Amino acid sequence: MLDADAYDATIRARFPDLPDRDLYRKLSEQPGTVVVSRNFASLHGLTKGDTLTLPAAEGPLSFRILGTVADYSCT
Repeated sequence: MLDADAYDATIRARFPDLPDRDLYRKLSEQPGTVVVSRNFASLHGLTKGDTLTLPAAEGPLSFRILGTVADYSCT
């Protein structure tokens, strides 16, 4: 999980040219959405606009994919 509002505010000044930065602003404005890594999307055959459903204790949760971003933190 990520506080998209706080993340956008943090990177706005430090990395004004960060590719896909606008996705985090949109993420904070549009409930029920998610941003996924390009690798995750590729591995699972997902693209922008698709629905990602995840298991949860209270039942499956579905999110609309806003877009993908480069993420080198984990394979």
